[in-house]
Amino acid sequence: MSSALAQAVVAQDVWETEVATAGIEVWLSSMALTEGPNMKSGARWRVGQVDLGEKYCLPRATSTHFPRLFRQAVGTLLRQVYLRQAIWQALPTIQALRSFPGSPISPGEPTPGRDVTPLVEALVIGWTEYRALWQRILTAINLTMIEELSVQSVDHFTFPADLWAKVLYDFAVVYNKGERDPDRIVDSLLPLYQGRLASLWQDVAGLTWVGREGTVAAQAAECEAARDYLLGRWQTYLPWVDSGEPR
Repeated sequence: MSSALAQAVVAQDVWETEVATAGIEVWLSSMALTEGPNMKSGARWRVGQVDLGEKYCLPRATSTHFPRLFRQAVGTLLRQVYLRQAIWQALPTIQALRSFPGSPISPGEPTPGRDVTPLVEALVIGWTEYRALWQRILTAINLTMIEELSVQSVDHFTFPADLWAKVLYDFAVVYNKGERDPDRIVDSLLPLYQGRLASLWQDVAGLTWVGREGTVAAQAAECEAARDYLLGRWQTYLPWVDSGEPR
């Protein structure tokens, strides 16, 4: 991080918010990408990417704390969609970052298989608990596809990457433009995230880091391909009529 970017980061009034806890990586990346010299902000930093290999993290919290960390991190992410809307709506094309030489990377060991049953079960429970709210967030087509996922067996469970991209964008729109409690909206995304994670773990089982990175890149490509979907929902969304649900 350059001194110019570091000074700009320190000067931001975010350090008493959730950004300073679980949301720092999302917020810092968003700021660096959208307030650079090409964004007419007068900033003096450039952004690039370096291949540093795999990131290994020790567990920072127990499972009971994970929903709170999820809410903080994803809430920060979804809020950036609103704060940076002038950039992502006006950008004509999605551009790749420059890459710089990194550390030599070994192929690594194949990814071991994992028991995804608890994650799939979390999605099924989420369908029961959050179905009414999901009806207010997701389009009818996406909701139907989620319903189909909730009855799949674990052995054949697949949460398509293109569906996940549209689900994320549905949540981004309603989180920022809807009339319900934003924290509750993020909480209701967690079972869907767990379902997508189950599918991802199954997709990467047996792959080395190269294959895993390719799988992640394919998900990013689906998010890029769905950009017009996000624009359409953002520009045409009308807040729902209050149905008397608890906020």
